[in-house]
Amino acid sequence: MACTNTHQGGKVQGPGVCCQAVASGALTKPPTGTTLPPYFPGQWQSLPAGRITQVTTASGQCASCMIVGSTSKKHPGKPVLKFIHGGPGCPVAGSGCCAMAA
Repeated sequence: MACTNTHQGGKVQGPGVCCQAVASGALTKPPTGTTLPPYFPGQWQSLPAGRITQVTTASGQCASCMIVGSTSKKHPGKPVLKFIHGGPGCPVAGSGCCAMAA
């Protein structure tokens, strides 16, 4: 699992919010050779500590970053970063995706 400084579409430069979460220690990079199950909606609660975190995008929106297994046929189970805008780690109380839970 490696972080890149270029992203799909070329609009964003530098490390993304999920790579920053790995660098800050909010997400824990698994040991080399680890295989993980892929993520399917609704399974976020089963992710252990260090494999999911809430982040804030450059535009101030809440999102979730996870380390999960790849669904690629070439590298099944290889740890990858998954970004979900307004994902399961975000609070849902109040108004808007970044509202604080009461």
